[in-house]
Amino acid sequence: MGGGVEGDNLPRNTVGIDALHTGIEIEFGWKPVASLQWDQVASWGDWRWTSEVHDIGYDATGATSYPINFNAKGIHVGDAAQFQFMESVRWEIIKYLYVSSSLTLFAKNYSQMDPATLDPVKYPNSFDADGNPRDSWRLPLYYLVDFNAGYRFTFNHFKLDIRGTVLNLLDRAYISDAKNNDSYSTSTQDFNAASAGVFFGQGRTFNVSIALSY
Repeated sequence: MGGGVEGDNLPRNTVGIDALHTGIEIEFGWKPVASLQWDQVASWGDWRWTSEVHDIGYDATGATSYPINFNAKGIHVGDAAQFQFMESVRWEIIKYLYVSSSLTLFAKNYSQMDPATLDPVKYPNSFDADGNPRDSWRLPLYYLVDFNAGYRFTFNHFKLDIRGTVLNLLDRAYISDAKNNDSYSTSTQDFNAASAGVFFGQGRTFNVSIALSY
């Protein structure tokens, strides 16, 4: 587990922090005609840290450092959408020529917690009236549309596959990852968007590939 404290930008590591991951995933596929494939995938999770840590920290060289004290019980694990839903369709227009597209929704995505701001002695405002740590900022949900197409040429014993992909077809702006109470981006610790350091996802991108097999 990495973290930082005031005046210290070096990484540190500690052991003894655990997380509980629960969830369910459902996949469904349907082929109404031979040339058309429709798929759905839905996953829901509830991933939370379960530990309160009082430990000796270690710096990048492995030497012992200052004590680490933080309480992360009940805080959602960050940097991974805990709810995802995808719809995809693939149509083979003629033999060897296909197009496909997918829409994926990402939700219940939390920023990565900063253990340094969860010290109940140094930062009492990071806890509620019952002494429970405040949860990390929850990122806005977003969805992405991707498009694919391909064709296979055959020459005697050779096969030439040409594929093209457009990722984020609608060129949507979205936040893919974030760090809660990021000291590099802000001086506030309010567990909200204004106190988080964020990473934006890529805009519309194109990819073309050619594969030769025999």
